[in-house]
Amino acid sequence: MAASVLEAVDRPSGTDLNPDDPEDVRRAMETVLEVGTDDRPIDGLYGLAIAAVSESRSVRIAARQRIQQLSTAKGDHLVRIRGEDNQRFVGDISADDIVVRAGVVCAVRWLAPYASGHLFPRDVLDELIPAIVDALSDEHRTVRRGAALSIVECRDNDGVLTLLDSDLTEYLEEFAATARDDDPFVRGHALAALRAPESSDDPDGFRTAIDAYRDGLSDDRVGIQRTALDGLRQALSEVRPATEPPEEIVALAPGIARGLNESLGSSSPVVRRRASELLWRNSSLFTSPSDNGEEIVTELKAIGETATQLSPDTEIDRNLVNAFSRLLEQYPQLAEPAASVATRTASNRVFAGDSFGKESALDLIEESLDAAPETDLPMDGLYAALADPAETVRVRAATVLAENVDRAPDSTAVQTVGDILSAHWEAESDDAAADPLVTVAQNDPERAAALGRRLVARTPDSDVEGAVELLRAMSEGAPETLEPVLEETRNDLE
Repeated sequence: MAASVLEAVDRPSGTDLNPDDPEDVRRAMETVLEVGTDDRPIDGLYGLAIAAVSESRSVRIAARQRIQQLSTAKGDHLVRIRGEDNQRFVGDISADDIVVRAGVVCAVRWLAPYASGHLFPRDVLDELIPAIVDALSDEHRTVRRGAALSIVECRDNDGVLTLLDSDLTEYLEEFAATARDDDPFVRGHALAALRAPESSDDPDGFRTAIDAYRDGLSDDRVGIQRTALDGLRQALSEVRPATEPPEEIVALAPGIARGLNESLGSSSPVVRRRASELLWRNSSLFTSPSDNGEEIVTELKAIGETATQLSPDTEIDRNLVNAFSRLLEQYPQLAEPAASVATRTASNRVFAGDSFGKESALDLIEESLDAAPETDLPMDGLYAALADPAETVRVRAATVLAENVDRAPDSTAVQTVGDILSAHWEAESDDAAADPLVTVAQNDPERAAALGRRLVARTPDSDVEGAVELLRAMSEGAPETLEPVLEETRNDLE
């Protein structure tokens, strides 16, 4: 790269420069830094830009400092650079020399943040930007990296942005293709440069963008996952709550759900939170009438399976409960994953001593039970809620359990009665009358007795004493007709 620097600058008069000599390179750089003073036009900007990506660290620093100085300078010499220098940028992007190609695309990247839009004339921009886009498919990774980064930097430059928007579909396809590059740096920056058009204006371009974002969601690099989520959020901005999304977006719902499921399994908590929020805020996308409803349900069930394996997170729990509450209205067949999500949330919040989200989780459990009256559903969250510090939560959980006592599958892993009682007695001291099961027994003793037997059946030998105490407390509120049943169950345990 040092040789390119020396070829691009005005050499000091009467001086022979050796590109391999650091001191000669430094002297050449001193000449570059003289370019653009008030009494001299900018006729060496090309050399200055190339120097900004020199292999020499000192040259790079000096050149970039000078570019920054020029960006804030005033004077007519900033309005245009010499025409021949302009054309060198365009021509050298496709030069045979890899060093020259890489240097030019990186140079454009360095100039872009400081350019005012007047730095390059329009006729040069008309050639320069397509040349940079073409460089995205260069055989050399260094050139592709520089081109991808240049595109991202140029998006914020008024002159370049206008040009890009003039033929977005063509460039969008290039960006989407580059977003699948083998190099993660190239993939990430190409994805960041991609912008999805309005679905109604360009359905094919919109699909191309969504496909690229979906692939990015499953990338093994967290940074690319986050970029893909940001792009997907922008693309789905057309979806509004309580309104029917455009058909062009609804048709892509299964693939979007599949991508969000990938993100929920990410190693990054930030990615998981953003994915859960997108699922919630765009739930109408999945509930709109569609010919691919079965495929959507399959993907949403997969999301439910992934959700039950996540570690506790207040934001994720809230988003998933809200999302499945809406989804369940359209798809009763989601009752089981919805109940699993709600159960996990209720358990997480109870064991964390956190009141946030427990009521919503219990709401969703009840909604799930109502949506699938003939299905055995997981109720671990209800068992966990029996030990909640808040009496209203305990009583509500016990009431729902009593109402659905015959529906909990035997294979359900629950907190043992001993654990429940231990936590509850400790919280309530000697006030056994406040136990939720006792309250239920007083209101609906027959179901309470059935619930008691159900709990007893799950009680390991080590917790028999706790189960007996529970039944004794329930007997106090049961009518005489139920006392023999409870007595028989106690005898079986003892």
